[in-house]
Amino acid sequence: MTTSGFTHRIVLVATLLTIAPAPSALAQSAIAGVVRDSSGGVLPGVSVEAASAALIEGTRTAVTDTAGSYKIENLRPGVYAVTFTLTGFRSVKREGIGLPTSFTATINAELSLGQLQESVTVTGESPLVDVRGSVSQSVMNRERLDTIPTGKDPFAVGQLIAGVTTQTPDVGGTQVMQQPTLQVHGSSNNDNVFMVDGVQIQHIGFGGNQTGFYFNDGLMEEIGYQTSSLPAEAPVGGVQINMIPHDGGNTYHGTVFITGANDRMQADNLSQNLVDLGFRKQNRVQSVYDVNVTLGGPVRRDRLWFFGTFRRWSANNFLGNTFTSTGEQAVDDQHISDATIRFTLQAKKNNKFSFHYDRSIKWRGHRPNNWLTASLNDPISDVVQTTQLNYIGEIKWSSTIGNRLLAEAAMFTLPVNYTLGFEPDAAGGAVATFDQIRSAISGVSPRMDTNSARMFTYAGNVSYVTGSHSLKVGTQVRTGWSQELFTMRGDILQITSNGVANSVRLVNTPSGHKEEGVNTALFAQDSWRLGRWTLNPGLRYEKYVMSIPAQSAPAGTWTPARDFAAQNGIVNWNTVSPRLGFSWDVFDDGRTAVKGGVSRYDRLEGVAI
Repeated sequence: MTTSGFTHRIVLVATLLTIAPAPSALAQSAIAGVVRDSSGGVLPGVSVEAASAALIEGTRTAVTDTAGSYKIENLRPGVYAVTFTLTGFRSVKREGIGLPTSFTATINAELSLGQLQESVTVTGESPLVDVRGSVSQSVMNRERLDTIPTGKDPFAVGQLIAGVTTQTPDVGGTQVMQQPTLQVHGSSNNDNVFMVDGVQIQHIGFGGNQTGFYFNDGLMEEIGYQTSSLPAEAPVGGVQINMIPHDGGNTYHGTVFITGANDRMQADNLSQNLVDLGFRKQNRVQSVYDVNVTLGGPVRRDRLWFFGTFRRWSANNFLGNTFTSTGEQAVDDQHISDATIRFTLQAKKNNKFSFHYDRSIKWRGHRPNNWLTASLNDPISDVVQTTQLNYIGEIKWSSTIGNRLLAEAAMFTLPVNYTLGFEPDAAGGAVATFDQIRSAISGVSPRMDTNSARMFTYAGNVSYVTGSHSLKVGTQVRTGWSQELFTMRGDILQITSNGVANSVRLVNTPSGHKEEGVNTALFAQDSWRLGRWTLNPGLRYEKYVMSIPAQSAPAGTWTPARDFAAQNGIVNWNTVSPRLGFSWDVFDDGRTAVKGGVSRYDRLEGVAI
C-alpha cells in the first residue's frame, strides 16, 4: 500500500429483482427481518431459529429487539428454514430459503394470536436482492462452476463477471496454468484480494497480484466476487475473491469431474498469406485435461465432518512459430497436482473449529526466460520449474457467545518453494547467448533461480448484533518474508549480432535478495438499519513496515564474497481509510434497492516494492 495510492469512488446502483445479490459481510451470510402481529405492530421477544443441513451445529437463534427486528449472522451458504415463536401466538415457519455467500436475506414474519402448538408453514421464493448490504457482488455457486465451459479456477471464472477484465483471457482452460490479475473500475494489478473462507491468502512478495498458489476447484462450494463499495474489512478497492469451501455434511457424498481436449479439436486459421510471409505455425492447444475427485461426509454426525478432494490438471500449448533444434514446434508443457483435506468440528454447542490443509505441486517443463527481454527463445534456453514445497494450512475458530455476540479467529500459513533449473537437454558446458539483432536467446537459460517465501496471516473479530445494528471490530496481521537466489553458468552472458560475437557481459552471480514485511490492520464496521435505509460506515487503519535483513553472497568468478548489513524500516507507512456505504429498500418489499458508497482504499503492496 502507499500513502498516495488511494481512490475515491462513488457508486450508485439500482438493484432490481433479476440482478445478482450484494453482501453485507466478507465471509459469511445472514438472515434478518422484522416480526409484526396481525395489526402491524412490532413484536419484541420473538424467538427466531434458522436451521440448515449446512450448519454442523444444526440451528442458530436470535431474539427480536424492542423494534421487532432480528439478525442472525455468520451463516454458511445453503438452504434454510426459519421458525418464529412467541408465547400466545401461532408459530410461523418459512422454508426453502436459499442463502448464497456474503448475502443478507430479508425474511419478515407476521404472527397471529393462537396456541404456540399451532403453526403455519410457508414456502416461498428465496430473496434475490440484498436490500441491506451496499457491496456489489456476483456469486458463482457450484452449479454454475460445474456448467460454465471455462477454466476451473477463480481467475478464469472471474473474467465472466460484468465489468471485470483481465490481461490474459482464458478460453476453455488453456491458460489456467498461470495466474493473471483481475481489474474492475480502473483498479490496478495490485488491487486483488484472495480469500479462502474469509481469510486472506496472498503472496507477500508481490502485493495483490499473486497468491503463489493454485486452487483446487473441487474444494469450492461457492466463489464470491466483490467489486464495489467494499467495507472496512477489505484492504483494497479492486476485485476481492472469496472462495467458500465445502464443509462435509451429515451424509456421504462425492463427485468425479473429467474433461479434456487435444489439437484435433481446435480449428486452424493459418492462411496461405501468413505462410508466404514465413509464419509456419500458430499458437494452438496440444492437450488439456482436468481430473477432479471429491468425497465428504461425517466422521461423527453433528460433531465432526470431513471433506477431501484430489485434482490433477494440465494445459500444454504449442508456441507460435517457435521450434526446437530438431524442427519440432515448441511446447509450453505443464501440470499441477493438488490434494486437500478439510475438517469441521463442533466442539461445544457454541464453538466451532475448521482445519484446512491443501498441498499443491506444479511442474512446468519449458518456462520462458524472464530475465532478458527477447522476441525469440530457443526452447533449450527455457527453464524447468519444479515445486519443492507449496501448501495452505489454516485453522479457524468461531463462537456464538449468546444471541448477540459473535467471535472469530483464524491463523493461516503459506510456504512457497520452487526452483528454475536448466533444461535436461542443455549442453553441460554451454553458456547463455543473446543475439542483439535477432533479439534471441540460445545455448542455455541465462540464469537459474531458487525462490522461497513464507506467509502468515492472523485475523480476529468480534461482532455485536442487534436487530437494527451489527457492529464488527477486528484486526488482521499479515507477515512473512520472500527470498530469491540467482546463479548463472560461468557468471557470463555472451552477446552476438546476427551470430557474430561482439562482447560479453560479466555478472556478479551468485547473488540474491531477501525482504521481510509486516502489515497490521485494525477495522471497525457497522451496519445500521433505519427504516428502509441501511448505513454501512467503517474505518480502517493500516501500518506497513518493510525491512531487509542482514544477508551475504558467496564469491563468484568475478566478485568476492559480500556481506550486507540489515536495513530496518525502509518502508514505514501509516494510513487511515474511512468507508461509507448505503442501501435503500425503495418500496419496502425486498425487491428493489438503490446502493452506493464513498470510500478511500489503499494499495496492497508486497515486500518486492
